[in-house]
Amino acid sequence: MAADAIERQFVLWSRQKSGDELPAKVRHVVDEFAELLRAHAAEPPVVYYGEWIDMWSMGDVLPSLGDDRVVVIDGLHYQACCHRPPIRFKITTIGDEPSQELQWLLNRLREAEDAWDELAPNYVILLLRKVTGGLVEDREIEEAQSMMPDWLAKIVQTPE
Repeated sequence: MAADAIERQFVLWSRQKSGDELPAKVRHVVDEFAELLRAHAAEPPVVYYGEWIDMWSMGDVLPSLGDDRVVVIDGLHYQACCHRPPIRFKITTIGDEPSQELQWLLNRLREAEDAWDELAPNYVILLLRKVTGGLVEDREIEEAQSMMPDWLAKIVQTPE
């Protein structure tokens, strides 16, 4: 029942768009939905939940996965997309190879599709995206390897 209700809700939200914009009230509800899903991720009917920070993937892939059949719903803080399996994923490449980040995402999506599909064959896969900052450059990662961040130094003792 939850999968069907969520899918219907996404359709209702998409019908309230004016161009690419949703009314502010609906955008608040989308964010509330995202937070509720995250708060209840460890209980049924959720059967698979994953969350991670990816410092490189952009909105041209997430949360639609490049699938033009699905509608991305924009909240104020979250973007959300409801996918019915099987997942269609348009893999973009860099030098004829999928990026490492896209391969990780594809692996998580395959895990989600396989998680309990025999027990719960009627399901949707929801992707939420929350932008928390700009892209991180390789140089920034390399520089960070040689120092202890202030927030971590407060609780971790380093050898002197």
